[in-house]
Amino acid sequence: MIRLNLASLTRQPLLDEDGVAMPPAYGGRESAHIVDGMELLDALEAPVMFTADPGARLQMLQQHEHALQSVLPPLLDAARAGPAASVLAARHAAVLAQQLLLCLHTSYKRVAVDLGRDAGRFFRRSPVRQALAGALLSAWRLQCAHARSYSALPDGFWRDCHQLFACIAEQGWERYRKPDGGGSDGARLGELYRRILLLGMNAANRLDPQWIENLIALVEREAPGLRLQRIRDVPDIPGAFVFRDDADLPPQFVDELPVGGAEASWWLVDLAPVSRALSARMATLQNGEFASPQELQLLLRLQREWLSPPRRRHPRRRQLRLMQVELRVGLAHCWRALQAEAGEASLAFQGLPLELEGAGEDETPAMLQVCNESSSGVQLEGEAPQQPLRAGELVMLREAGGAWRPGLVRWVGFSGEGLQLRCGVEFVGAQAEAVRVMPVISHPNGRYQMALRLRRGRVLLMPGRHFQPQREFLLADGQRLVSVRALRLLAQAVHYQVFMIKQGDELPLPEPVPLAG
Repeated sequence: MIRLNLASLTRQPLLDEDGVAMPPAYGGRESAHIVDGMELLDALEAPVMFTADPGARLQMLQQHEHALQSVLPPLLDAARAGPAASVLAARHAAVLAQQLLLCLHTSYKRVAVDLGRDAGRFFRRSPVRQALAGALLSAWRLQCAHARSYSALPDGFWRDCHQLFACIAEQGWERYRKPDGGGSDGARLGELYRRILLLGMNAANRLDPQWIENLIALVEREAPGLRLQRIRDVPDIPGAFVFRDDADLPPQFVDELPVGGAEASWWLVDLAPVSRALSARMATLQNGEFASPQELQLLLRLQREWLSPPRRRHPRRRQLRLMQVELRVGLAHCWRALQAEAGEASLAFQGLPLELEGAGEDETPAMLQVCNESSSGVQLEGEAPQQPLRAGELVMLREAGGAWRPGLVRWVGFSGEGLQLRCGVEFVGAQAEAVRVMPVISHPNGRYQMALRLRRGRVLLMPGRHFQPQREFLLADGQRLVSVRALRLLAQAVHYQVFMIKQGDELPLPEPVPLAG
């Protein structure tokens, strides 16, 4: 008998900017994909998918799964947030992709349960195995869709994945491969389950979207090396990832065996083979001619967090009052807000060519509530439908009448029908100023970049993915032009670096460019 979570499906409505439900065929580049997705969702939720006999439903599910292969990729492409104007449409596409995969996953589970009610000779028939394979593959794809959109998995997901694999292992089907079609990449069922475990052990909501893609690719490549052991068969665990196969939780890191850990339901995840593969990959990258700093950073981060996952460094402060803050997102918007407040009294900036890529239009700032705070940052919640938030993004926040405080987004989470936002922000300094920076190079057409100067001129925040100590820059602050030298890296995100600087000589400003008109 297969026992799985078969809670009724609840479709999340697509909302417009005012919170009003939109028809499927709303305007925009993604509308055709939304229409196709809604039609397929209707087919998956049709009454016949609940009333027909299990064998017929399995065949219809496989047909719908095949149709999903043409519907899902455009939705996932549209879900990658771009400029602020497209953020809401991107989140709508992400929600619809999740609903399609959730409906497919739950339908496969329902068919597996119905086919497996007879625990006798019919239980080993191929349809049961196909239904279990479809449920596990759709679980993996659903997990990836949620990771890419910083949203929480549905209740019951982990318990059902554990139970699905327990049934698969009991029948000896771990090495079974789902036939081609329906998004199968040829992975065995045991490999799919290990992918789900390995991705669940990593906090994807702390990663930039590109790092999430790199993580998913790494998981697909290395998960077959993951070893699972009953804890009762392991003599000692000084620190490891463990999970219960009857709990609705992913593997979690523990310093010592929990009480009752010797019970049959506890499992140990042995990462040693995967860690060795990561070490070999890092050695290859470091010795290669074209090493990728971004991939190296991800591999180093994973190895560090597998040995000792990140923990809170500072205690939360007690919230004595409700606090609402204004939020700006992205370097361009933060820079322009600071520049507008400074008034740009000097004409110094006018003679300096500025790289304006990514500046876009002025955004409408979001108003968010402070949930809790510590000496190093805050946790925010609320709705920010037009803000392209991602882990590692630069933000600025302030109370009414207060000064701007810049920070880096450390984690992001969306939940609920209204796409409720929660995020953690780590402050990177105070006394922020909008400045222009250009590396000292010999290229005659070099352009200045937007940057923020912090902590009374001792710290610089600027775009960049790879810190280089002792690198020299030209820095213009609207009053003067000076040379500065990078000293020590303080914080590194995918798109930004924060580092100490040492100021050098003051240089003559270029002639101002006359204003047009």
